[in-house]
Amino acid sequence: MATLNIKALSAGISLFALFMVGTISAKANTHEGEKKEKEVKAATKKILVNQTWYFTGTSNNDITNAESYSSEADAPCSGAPQTICEIDAPASLDNPELPDMEFEVEPGVTVADQIEASLQGSPSLNTTVKSHRSF
Repeated sequence: MATLNIKALSAGISLFALFMVGTISAKANTHEGEKKEKEVKAATKKILVNQTWYFTGTSNNDITNAESYSSEADAPCSGAPQTICEIDAPASLDNPELPDMEFEVEPGVTVADQIEASLQGSPSLNTTVKSHRSF
């Protein structure tokens, strides 16, 4: 009778140990899957790259309107510095044919902010505005 109780106890301990190993293994696999999912998400993050845009508008156009810019120059960047000529900015995610005027060049400062700042007072260049031209 005592032998039977010892065998039952031994079988119970073995089953419990097997159950614990299975639980730990399953939990480890779950974390590994989450880690791989995070790695995939990190790998698909979009990187915005600056490209050159040229102001194609006139004195009547809004210099911060993305539709006033083209990736191809229509006039040389020369003459009296009266308006924007060339800027560096990433393409808009909504329309890659236009610059992203809301892109933050630095925290709290957008491409549009830097364009406006370059014409405040005496025209000046900055991280976004690379050259000016006459009208």
